Amino acid sequence: MLKKLSYLTATVLLFSFTSCSESEELLEDDIEVTQQEEENLASKRDKNGYLYGSDRTDGFNGSKWWTVYKDGGWGRITFPKGGGNYQLEYKDNKDIVGGKGWSKGSSTRKMNFQISKQEGSCAFIGAYGWVKLNGKIIEYYVNEMKNKGGGGTVGGSNKRKDFSSDGRNYRFLTNNRFGPNAYGGSNVSFKQFISEGKSNVRTGKNYRISIQNHFNHWKRHGGISGGYGSHLYQVLAVENFNRKWGRANITVW
Repeated sequence: MLKKLSYLTATVLLFSFTSCSESEELLEDDIEVTQQEEENLASKRDKNGYLYGSDRTDGFNGSKWWTVYKDGGWGRITFPKGGGNYQLEYKDNKDIVGGKGWSKGSSTRKMNFQISKQEGSCAFIGAYGWVKLNGKIIEYYVNEMKNKGGGGTVGGSNKRKDFSSDGRNYRFLTNNRFGPNAYGGSNVSFKQFISEGKSNVRTGKNYRISIQNHFNHWKRHGGISGGYGSHLYQVLAVENFNRKWGRANITVW
């Protein structure tokens, strides 16, 4: 990510994973998360939704799983309508990224979403997730709203392989990063693959992200090769990393 590394902790939830095709399933190491562990994670969010410390916090609300990583500053996640709806508010963060979605991602998922409100600064709103491939981790984005309120954006090297999906036009960007990995915080090299929308989506309108279209394009043009790997979490997320105030209300289904 531009101006920041992804800080993920040992609390990342690993489940059975989705395969690189619709009909095939990859079976990977499953790590069960106990009820006590889930309660410990949820305890990092108080009754008003304020998040403690610089760490990743997650849990379930209604029909959807949620996660937030916060480094510095303050943040608050609330669930005004339950289901797939959440509101993330933040200020003074070195980095904050979070949203609602699924604790286990899928290459074939169609993520429907609506941004009902976006105020202040945000660097990124869109699909966000991680996969593990051949022992390496990969971070990916489908960037649908960027640089609102001076928030900057998620940068990368333009592969000059533009494409279209779900009526939207995208650039394909890549990055090589170094930072804490998804399995315990030790610093490792990892790749990022980014579909950057050429224009921002509008608030109050419904949109769809067909994840497989993006994975297929990345694979064809030097991205995720040899399959899609094993999925970790996959959410419709908000990110900001310029210490400014911002707030977004989003529903995903």
